[in-house]
Amino acid sequence: MAKVRYDASSNEVYIADGYGNRRVAVVDADTGELKRFWGALWKRTE
Repeated sequence: MAKVRYDASSNEVYIADGYGNRRVAVVDADTGELKRFWGALWKRTE
């Protein structure tokens, strides 16, 4: 994991894996549920 950022306006946590895969996952800050992701090996989701 390279970086983690919290967006209070959407209550989402952005988790970046920048060490080789260059992926970003977005999770709900309360439940931890994966909401969307995009990056090198993943297709972008809405």
